[in-house]
Parts: sequence; structure tokens; C-alpha cells
Amino acid sequence: MGAWGVGTFENDSAADFVWAVGDRPAIATIMVPIETLIEAVRTGDDLESGLCEEANAAAELLAALRYGDRSALSPSALEVIAKLREKPTDAQMDQARAIVDRIARNSELSEAFAESDSFETWQAAMAALRTRLG
Repeated sequence: MGAWGVGTFENDSAADFVWAVGDRPAIATIMVPIETLIEAVRTGDDLESGLCEEANAAAELLAALRYGDRSALSPSALEVIAKLREKPTDAQMDQARAIVDRIARNSELSEAFAESDSFETWQAAMAALRTRLG
């Protein structure tokens, strides 16, 4: 049985993503799910839940790299951050903000939480992530 919670790192997709980034720690690797979802928005495709979870994890990593707030990171995400020296660009941060806003508003992940008892808690977690992104 997989893990699924309201926190960014409380699901298997985010954990797998962080593990994969740890093997190739770079901003370009972190940006993959965000860029994939931006393309999905552009083409009108659905924003699949697992990819949204990965993009939220990527956004948390970017926020920590850019602004230094590591309070929301999992232990494995902290290990990844420790390996990175580069900082995300303004454009990358803008992309992360845009996709987090879209995930919160209209995605398979938001639909799944809307059908659960945790929707308000998830919305608060998403708002907190957006705040960390600046």
C-alpha cells in the first residue's frame, strides 16, 4: 500500500522523485516535473496526480535552494539540498509558482483531495508551499 498524505513529502511519488534527484542532483533534474506539467497545461492535457506530487516536491526543493527555508523538507530532501550549490533562476521560480498555483486550482491531485476529508488541510499546505516560493 502506498503512502499518501497532505504534506508535500507524504507520498510515494514525491519520495521516488527526491530519490531520483539525489542520484543526479542538479536544478535541471529538479525542473523536469514542473516543465512537464507546464507543457501539459499548454497542450490541454490532464495534470496527473503523481506528476503533480513530484512537481510540488520540486517546488519545495527550489524554494529551499532559493530562500533557505528547509522547514518543510523531508530528511531525504535535506540530503539532496546539501549536494546542490546552484540556485534557481527567477524564471525557474516563476515556473514553479505558476504550476503550484495550477495544481492547487485544477489538477487530478486537487480533485482527489476535494473528494477527501483532508481537502482544507491540503489547501492550507499548498498555500504554505506557495508562500515559501515567494
